[in-house]
Amino acid sequence: MPLGGDDHVIIAGFGRFGQIVARILRARQIPFTALDSNVEQVDFVKSFGSRIYYGDASRSDILRAAETQKARAFVLAVAANSPYFEGRDSGMLSVRAEVLGFLPRHGAPPAFRDYSEWERFIERMVATGLANDYTSFWWDVRPHPRFGTLEVRTPDQATSVEHAGALVGLVHALCEWAIDSPPRSFEPAERGVYEQNRWAASRFGPHGKLVHPDRDEALTVAALARELPVPVRGLDPAKCEADRQLEIGRAHGLRAVCADLIERSVA
Repeated sequence: MPLGGDDHVIIAGFGRFGQIVARILRARQIPFTALDSNVEQVDFVKSFGSRIYYGDASRSDILRAAETQKARAFVLAVAANSPYFEGRDSGMLSVRAEVLGFLPRHGAPPAFRDYSEWERFIERMVATGLANDYTSFWWDVRPHPRFGTLEVRTPDQATSVEHAGALVGLVHALCEWAIDSPPRSFEPAERGVYEQNRWAASRFGPHGKLVHPDRDEALTVAALARELPVPVRGLDPAKCEADRQLEIGRAHGLRAVCADLIERSVA
């Protein structure tokens, strides 16, 4: 059954940005069809009468069902690097990391001694009816038993495909190293160090200081990168995507920022 209709707009991704686009379209009486791969989000938005369907917009069969060939426009409303919030310099180099704090079950997961403790915790939350399954937990890191993988979640995506690929490669290499390394001692208080470093990274990016995992000192990102057990390739630990956006925005305004993002996204 087709999901769309003639002359409609398709919104791929119905997070905060997608919802803003939907409000503008609704105010102008322009029909739209939204796609999102989060079941909870789809169910929640449907309860308000919006036309939204569960589906991965990167799949060609989903796009055919949404009748993209008849669409007036296609809006890709996915996460992007975000020093700006509602058109203003937020003072954070990744404000979305803080905005995501409004989600339930966010940030660092609780400290579990082993996989069975994680399973018991998930089963308890599901039994309460507050969560559908383990995918209803938006922690920064979570196991994905269905795929047999570990998800390392990021609120911001570098515009450069090369930088994004380099970051994925670095995280993958670190996970491989961690699997082969002796387990660290169980210290739940280390979650406090993680939260401090998470905030510092969100606020200052690579220009702040992070607490060293093994020593009582705070170092720059560049200094910590030199101590990583795997090589850092294709990334400059001294700067980030937000630096470029802020530089352009302060010199030429937000329209120039958007134009630069579009140019680099379609290149």
